[in-house]
Amino acid sequence: MKNKLIYLVGAYALGAALAAGLYSCKGEQGPTGPQGSTGTAGTPGTVGAAGPTGPAGTSGAQGLPGTPGKDGNANVVYTEWKTPPNELYARASSNQVAQLATNVTSQTVLTREALDQAAIYVYYKLNVPVFDSQDGDFKLRERISSNNNVLSYVPIPGRPATAFNSFMQVSIFHDEMGLNFYKPTVLLYTSETNAANARVALPEFIGRDAAFFRNVVKDSPQYRIMVVYGTTKGGRASYEGRPVDYTDYAQVKAYFGLRD
Repeated sequence: MKNKLIYLVGAYALGAALAAGLYSCKGEQGPTGPQGSTGTAGTPGTVGAAGPTGPAGTSGAQGLPGTPGKDGNANVVYTEWKTPPNELYARASSNQVAQLATNVTSQTVLTREALDQAAIYVYYKLNVPVFDSQDGDFKLRERISSNNNVLSYVPIPGRPATAFNSFMQVSIFHDEMGLNFYKPTVLLYTSETNAANARVALPEFIGRDAAFFRNVVKDSPQYRIMVVYGTTKGGRASYEGRPVDYTDYAQVKAYFGLRD
């Protein structure tokens, strides 16, 4: 028993000595090693197949209506501005009136179709004396009328164009129109009122011949015939939301795009 106890104590002492020796032999921790290189990326995977089409979406709300477009122009045929034909000449014995007329009535725009299916208008280009308040005198200004039997004015040769009595009245009118038929007449009122309030012949026009009077009215008055073929029977062309006023040439010109 005594020998066994001595053996255990010796074994314990030997183990402790071995442990102490091992502990005293462990060195300090070394430095961290370098980081390794990044590995290469892997190959991308293949794109998957498209999925099934989803259900159709609901319709959106209806948009606001657009603004109405302008009316389309009707088919329009018109002549140039023309001096009335005047191969016929007559002179009153009183020398107070001269007349220029024509037997040439042919107008190619006045066809059977025009008479049966279209509206026909005649416009007259005139000169009228207008008082100029800045200069204190009268000056001729161009005007256009849709009336029949209208007055124009021409200068009286030799008179200064500053007073109203420096201009002579000229009227133009036409009778009925028909197939290739338009016959205008021009009257020149070669008279004036004297100091006794009587009508007397203008001395500037006494003894003048037909060529002289034709030259007086070679520029004014003039006429234009316009034929409007409608696009809708019973319909009316509109201009800026209102029916076209055919007595207003400026409005007609703007709507139909007429060229002078």
